[in-house]
Amino acid sequence: MLFVSSVRRSTEFYGQLGFAVKGSFAPPGTREFSWVRLESGSVSLMLARAAAPASAVEHSAVLYLYCDDVPAFRDMLVSNGVQCGAIQHPFHSPGGEFRVTDPDGYPWMITHP
Repeated sequence: MLFVSSVRRSTEFYGQLGFAVKGSFAPPGTREFSWVRLESGSVSLMLARAAAPASAVEHSAVLYLYCDDVPAFRDMLVSNGVQCGAIQHPFHSPGGEFRVTDPDGYPWMITHP
């Protein structure tokens, strides 16, 4: 579960990475979700509204998302307006990887399985 400043904004961002809403909660009397469960294939991700602003400096983990065709996935994200790092080819990822940062500063590496 990732704590985010805006569940709506983050849900839209993760939708561009291929995640769809599979569950949600809005407090009674509101229309803004405070929690969602997203899925992409067999991967689940929960987002919850943070009680305090998130800081990229506080994120001590890098999250990994795997795809079969790294260049094609990057091209699709760029065409949808997502800022992506350049594709790198470190020893552990001969098929390439690139970095994406979500709206709250969570770092993702997009790589191949």
